[in-house]
Amino acid sequence: MKDNKFGILITILVVGILGVAVVFGKDTVDRIRLGNEQADNGRQHVSSSEAPQYDEGEPPTSGDHGDPVPPQAYSQELPDYNTIHNLEHGYIYVSYQPDLPQEDIEKLTSLFFNRSNEEFSPTKVIMAPRAANESPIVLSSWRRSMTFESYDEQQMMDYYLSNVNKSPEPTAS
Repeated sequence: MKDNKFGILITILVVGILGVAVVFGKDTVDRIRLGNEQADNGRQHVSSSEAPQYDEGEPPTSGDHGDPVPPQAYSQELPDYNTIHNLEHGYIYVSYQPDLPQEDIEKLTSLFFNRSNEEFSPTKVIMAPRAANESPIVLSSWRRSMTFESYDEQQMMDYYLSNVNKSPEPTAS
């Protein structure tokens, strides 16, 4: 009988430790997001006539917004009004100054849209030039952003992996 109580006690202890590890482990992962945290500006869906002006040097990472855009590399600017909706769905927005060297644009396109790398195959990305950017390259996600003075493949992959689907509606497409 004494051995049975000891076995039950050990089982309860192991289950408790595993439960704590799962709960706090998830919390730790959520806190290890790369980039700078941005203010929460809400997430209301509004018509284009109600779209606010976004005058920030970095793309807004939350706020009133309209419909999302399809995931792809764009050659023309996208309205912030639309890109915010993508971020709400867990996307990463890669924006760059229009005068970024073509070589760097090609590297960004290859990294985020060439699905041949089995270890890094991002699917939730939009990319476009953005004249208002103060930094040459900005990666944005829901309420987070990271600026780059030049192309940095490893840091960009790390940012993507730590921020993709970290949003209010990560399963939305």
